[in-house]
Amino acid sequence: MNLKSLIRRAKEATDDGARPADDGARAAAAEEAEEDLDLPALTTPLVSEKHLIGSPVQSVWLVEDWLPLEAEARLLRQLRRHSSDFTQLRGKRTARYGGDPGPPFRPEPLPRWLDQIRAAVASATSTEEFPPEIWPNHVLVNHYRPGEGILPHTDGPAYFPRAAIVSLSSAVVFDFWRDHEHAASGSAAALSLLLPPRSLLTFTGEAYRDCLHGIAARSQDE
Repeated sequence: MNLKSLIRRAKEATDDGARPADDGARAAAAEEAEEDLDLPALTTPLVSEKHLIGSPVQSVWLVEDWLPLEAEARLLRQLRRHSSDFTQLRGKRTARYGGDPGPPFRPEPLPRWLDQIRAAVASATSTEEFPPEIWPNHVLVNHYRPGEGILPHTDGPAYFPRAAIVSLSSAVVFDFWRDHEHAASGSAAALSLLLPPRSLLTFTGEAYRDCLHGIAARSQDE
């Protein structure tokens, strides 16, 4: 075998050996880029008086079509990629971001893609009822399958004085009861709201402090 043949074989072996490593590096770089993938620029509607639900439960706002379609698609894609973050609980799967709500609250940095949503919620709710100095600092992602739900409850001090809920993928009926006695009576909810996909529900005041909220465990809403 002449020198040229030896050089050619050595080059082919080097190229063949390098390809898997190169492919692996490209895949790792693509995965890292996907991890850091920003959401589209979020120009979301501001919560205003026209979104106020009013009686029978006070201090509840609902903004339909709040989140752009592309932002919803990327959020769902990220959540599927982070499926290992979810824990199966009774009636739902839950992932917690931003730390342990406590008490005491132990904050942790949010992933960038959730920090963008946090900033959009803060911007949309910068009103007298939601002063800008109260910055959202925690994200709880609940995944409900058909037939799953959550019993009437309050959020207590964990998220006081307000909560904001962004709905993804499908619609759901969200119920409010006036108090514990009302919820335990078996009577109909004081307020039932259909939350469409990409909507923003936010509540404070009486709705947060006194009322209970929950989602009925049923396969479909009528």
